[in-house]
Order: sequence, then structure tokens, then C-alpha cells
Amino acid sequence: MCEHSIHVCYKVLSSMPMAVLNLGQIDPFQRGFFCKDNSIQYPYHDGTITTTVLSTVGLGLPISSVYLLEFLEPSSRDHAILLF
Repeated sequence: MCEHSIHVCYKVLSSMPMAVLNLGQIDPFQRGFFCKDNSIQYPYHDGTITTTVLSTVGLGLPISSVYLLEFLEPSSRDHAILLF
């Protein structure tokens, strides 16, 4: 019972800032956006990362990491679940 009331208290306390903002008690600061603003403008580059590099690193790195950590580690070989 005590654990449940602690969770409810955490949820109420964590939702209070959003409740205050959504009820209109505090207005968030809003600033205009201008495309010609030099303080936020960066030079345009026609392609900094090629699609091949993005695909290789984006797919190859996670797959090889999972393979190396899950299937080649000697201590977890008995407990590994093979997906393929």
C-alpha cells in the first residue's frame, strides 16, 4: 500500500509543471524565427555524409555489436537466444 502511494505521489509531482503550463498560468517564451538571421544560419553543404556510409554505419554497427556481444561472448553462449 505504501509503495503504491509513493508511485502516485511521484506521478502527481512530476505532472505538476506540465499542468501549470497547460492551464495557462505561465506563458512560455516565444521568439520569432527569421530565415535571414545570421546567428542561426549555417553554410549549406551539398552532402556531408554519403548514403553508403550512412547505411553501412547505421545498419552494420548495431548488427555487428549485437552479434559480437551476444553470440561470441563465452560466458553468455549457453544462455543466448538465436534469432536467425
